[in-house]
Amino acid sequence: MRNTWRKILALTLCAACVLSFPAFAVEFTDVDGHWAESYITQAADRQLIQGYGGLYSPDDNMTRSQLATILWRACGSPEPKGAAEFTDLTQDWYKKPVAWAQENGVMNGTGEGKFSPEGTVTREQLATVLYRLAGSPMDAMLFTQFYDADYPDSGAVSSFAKQAVYWCIYRQVYCGESSLNVGKTLDPLEPASRGQIAVMIVRYLDRNH
Repeated sequence: MRNTWRKILALTLCAACVLSFPAFAVEFTDVDGHWAESYITQAADRQLIQGYGGLYSPDDNMTRSQLATILWRACGSPEPKGAAEFTDLTQDWYKKPVAWAQENGVMNGTGEGKFSPEGTVTREQLATVLYRLAGSPMDAMLFTQFYDADYPDSGAVSSFAKQAVYWCIYRQVYCGESSLNVGKTLDPLEPASRGQIAVMIVRYLDRNH
């Protein structure tokens, strides 16, 4: 029954995710030559990620509330059924995205009734969120025996995130810390930068819909 529910949820979310985007010419003054430049431009043109006064700050960390907002926009900015059940949501701009993420099981709280909207997102957490958005495909378990031996820091991946990280690798969504290719290490516990998040979310949308 749980697997059936996950499949239904995945189909619902995928159907809601935006498959075509209006073209907007977005230019940032601090991404020229950056390794993630093309994906940053695509994410901005699709109105998923915004900058700050002409800057994108590609190497800065992204907060949990920002990630929830990006995913919400990617799925068409749907109206949540109710308010989020967290006690620390102080800004109106992210209340609907967080409520939507909670309702759909895409992002959970951090304990004690809190969402920690200003908290950072690690690379393995980003992979986990995208994996949940895809419906937590069960075939991800098959990748463990192959990828464990491929990456020397595979043991650093948290148990809750291993299937998600390996699924993102298999689907060619995962990227390196400063390169489009994964590279030799996974760096799962490092904060996900705004550049990395642009790469992985655009790849996810392009390769799963």
